[in-house]
Amino acid sequence: MAEIPPPPTITSPAEGAVVDRRSTIGGTCLPGATVKVTAKTKNIPLLGLGTSVGTPPEGITADVWVVRDFSELEADPGQVRLSVTQTTANGTSVEATRIFTVRRP
Repeated sequence: MAEIPPPPTITSPAEGAVVDRRSTIGGTCLPGATVKVTAKTKNIPLLGLGTSVGTPPEGITADVWVVRDFSELEADPGQVRLSVTQTTANGTSVEATRIFTVRRP
């Protein structure tokens, strides 16, 4: 029986970091996996990858992923809970999580 994939690795920001719009969210996943990145502040889901408007509900496919636009998070500064999963042919991983704080510009 095939094993469910492990959680993706979140490389930035660090746990408990204070970030602004110059910061990035990044990490790695298994080759060919679909990654879903969700950031929540005050229970409002925000999705993003690169300079796109948002990550589609089905996620994206990439070996390395980076989110470069914190402008939506700056509009509602405070603590953010980042959740990332990866999906392969064997299923969807458990979430990798990170909590950080977004400061007002």
